[in-house]
Amino acid sequence: ALFWQQRPAEAAGQKRGRSEMDAQAAEAEEAQRKKAEEDEWARQLKATQERQEREAARRAAMAASDAPTTPMPAPAAPPTAAADDDDIVDEDVVLYVCGEPKALSEITEEDQERMTSEEYERWYQAAAGEG
Repeated sequence: ALFWQQRPAEAAGQKRGRSEMDAQAAEAEEAQRKKAEEDEWARQLKATQERQEREAARRAAMAASDAPTTPMPAPAAPPTAAADDDDIVDEDVVLYVCGEPKALSEITEEDQERMTSEEYERWYQAAAGEG
């Protein structure tokens, strides 16, 4: 029957059916959004746990070795008073990544992720020019 030929009760029933379908669609959309949020939270939690496990393993390896396998390089000599400011070239600071020496300018983001907390702190201070 066409809409002008329907009885008022039939038309109201169809409207009610459409609003129920809209509500169900909205509920399904909300459930999908919540599921996506939970999946993202779980992914971030897993990544954090994996990073903490790698850090713990690095610390255990560092503690087992007691000291870095290579000696620390000698500090660079300070510039002489006769040198002009244009002649002064800062020596690249040497830092450690998992116990291995590496120049500050060569340290990548990947190296930063592999650093122990102490190594990262030293890198941060050197990168900020604090020492």
